[in-house]
Order: sequence, then structure tokens, then C-alpha cells
Amino acid sequence: MKKLISLGVCLILGIELLALIGHDRRFVLAASGVALALVLLSVRRVLGHGMQPEAELDRDDLGDSLLRWLSTTQTTIRWSESTCIDWDRHLRPMLARRYEIATGQKQAKDPAAYHATGRMLFGAELWEWVNPNNVARGGDSRPGPGRAAFEEILRKLEQV
Repeated sequence: MKKLISLGVCLILGIELLALIGHDRRFVLAASGVALALVLLSVRRVLGHGMQPEAELDRDDLGDSLLRWLSTTQTTIRWSESTCIDWDRHLRPMLARRYEIATGQKQAKDPAAYHATGRMLFGAELWEWVNPNNVARGGDSRPGPGRAAFEEILRKLEQV
């Protein structure tokens, strides 16, 4: 920007000097005006370049992202209504991460405070479904807690 303005000033001065060196002085004002117009148009182009609106997302891109979100949400709901194995594999790690983010508790720092905060926040029954250390080791195929428990856990995380 500074280069453009300094080059513009040099252009205007150069044109004025050329017009003054010549014997016909009536073109000094016209030549300076044309040079100034060129400089101002260049400055406007440079300044206006950053103010152009960014290319809007294609409607198909928005539709695709909405469809991906919807698909992910439906899959998450299916996992909540599935077996304990699916809950332990998919939902428990996600819920444990969200719990750590929401409360600021880290299991590695103070495990006792981590578990105490979890029991206080969710209650003893729901904490067993969020607790990352409560994974069934034998491939438990009995039904998970269901969608209602999943919704209640998410609701309690939102209240933090």
C-alpha cells in the first residue's frame, strides 16, 4: 500500500515535471488529473480487494454438512439404544471427554475428585454409564441404559 501511494506521488510529480518542461503549460492540470485518477483507482482496487465478500458456501455443501450431522446424530442415538458393548465402545468415551471438558476434572490429576464430582453431577446410577473405568470386560451383550439415560446425561452436562 505504501509502495502504491509513493509510486503514485512519483507518477504525478513526473507528469507535472514533463508538462512543465514542455512549452505548453495548459496540459499540466489535465495530465496531473489523469495521473491522480489512475492512482486513486489503483488505491481503491487494492483497498476494495480485502472487502470483497468471501465466496458463499454452496447450498450443496450446506446440505451435505447437515446430512452428515443428521447421520451422526442418528447413529449416536442408535448406539444409546443398543447393547452395553456399543455403549462402552462409542458413547462412554465421548461422554467421559465431555464430562472432563465441562467440569475441568482430569482423572490423571486426582482420581478421587474425578469420581466424586461425577457422582455428584450425575448421581450414582448415571455415573456408572459415564465413568470411563466402568467398561465391561467380557463383551456384555445385554441392553444398554437406553435413550432416556443418554438424554439425561447430556442434559446434566449442559447444566454445568
